[in-house]
Amino acid sequence: MKATRRSALEHQLLVTETDFRARLLAILPRAAESGEVLFLAGRFLPSNYRESWISPDANELLAAADDCLVQREALGLPVEGTIGALFLAACDEASDAGNHDRRGPRKLAASLLSQLNGSGTHRKKIA
Repeated sequence: MKATRRSALEHQLLVTETDFRARLLAILPRAAESGEVLFLAGRFLPSNYRESWISPDANELLAAADDCLVQREALGLPVEGTIGALFLAACDEASDAGNHDRRGPRKLAASLLSQLNGSGTHRKKIA
């Protein structure tokens, strides 16, 4: 891949992840308080759930997380611990009906918010 093309893709990834982080930081506090269902959407939506039961933001957040990972993979960058991977891990936990100790929507939202505000794991270097 040419350096200019790679640089453009890296910039796009930075914009995508920054926008996704800002969106999550705006939505997660509300979800942590209300219990709004953000993590059950798309492929994570259980068959016994209705689309009307989930947050209107859920599908868009899932698409944004997937987009972050696709862009990282296209650049050959790690995805573990990134903002997209953290969101998908929360979705995976929320949809795991076999795990009777899984956290509910409030705790998942609070945990993800804490991760975004705390350790900085969402800010994996692009280069």
